[in-house]
Amino acid sequence: KGDLIINEILFNPLTGGADFVEIYNNSNKFIDLKDWGLANHKNDTVANQKMNTQSYVLDPSDYVVLTTDSNFQLMNYPFAIPGKFLQMSSLPSYNSDSSTVYLLFNDTIMDKVSYTDEWHFSLINDDKGVSLERFSADETSNSSSNWHSASETVGFATPGRINSQDMKPNQEGGTLTLSSKSFSPDGDGFEDVLLLTYEVSSPDLLGDLIIYDDKGRTIKTLLKREFLGGTGTVKWEGTREDGTKASIGPYIIMFDVFNLDSSKTETVRKVVTLAGQL
Repeated sequence: KGDLIINEILFNPLTGGADFVEIYNNSNKFIDLKDWGLANHKNDTVANQKMNTQSYVLDPSDYVVLTTDSNFQLMNYPFAIPGKFLQMSSLPSYNSDSSTVYLLFNDTIMDKVSYTDEWHFSLINDDKGVSLERFSADETSNSSSNWHSASETVGFATPGRINSQDMKPNQEGGTLTLSSKSFSPDGDGFEDVLLLTYEVSSPDLLGDLIIYDDKGRTIKTLLKREFLGGTGTVKWEGTREDGTKASIGPYIIMFDVFNLDSSKTETVRKVVTLAGQL
């Protein structure tokens, strides 16, 4: 127990879609998922067991997604990883308000999560298509404090890869890192795009990421009151809001992070130069 754990759950899928449960190998072992499976809770007992009968070896520190429709997940979640899915003929039914997900090996319960939709981020108006992600593989599985909604910046789910809610608990507010101090979107294959990577310290943060020119005019809004994950990357291709190319020169990047609990705002400022031929 503890080698394989439940790491992400989608229990209220998009219309026409399917649930998924992501499993993480929290060990240094290669584990065959044959005779592993999922179940739910009914009439005070473990019920509706759906077992995997095929061999699938999960590497150490790797992920696998159990679902009945891997194509739908890959089409609708841009950060889904191909090759990390184990197609099941059926899954136990998981209610959109509350249920229990059991991870089984033969008839032994290896992990369980009894979730409710109240574990989602309080400001999400509609959690349809939004997964619950686990913060830490080393903390308790069946604890609301160890789960949170997947970030909006990754499309609300990360099947097959590290969770978007990768917290930096010792970091105050947020940080912003640029891929370069200058870039030239001229299509020559060298620094054509500016990548902006943020890291934040709490799951309940909203963020604005806006580009201004040296006169303080808004050039491009990259994020506006978006629900942030622990870390994320946004790109700027050197264009204005109307899609035209911005002029050569310096630009000011403002990253505002809003803490809903304390009503506190943290601001990070960066400067980048858009270069090119005159």
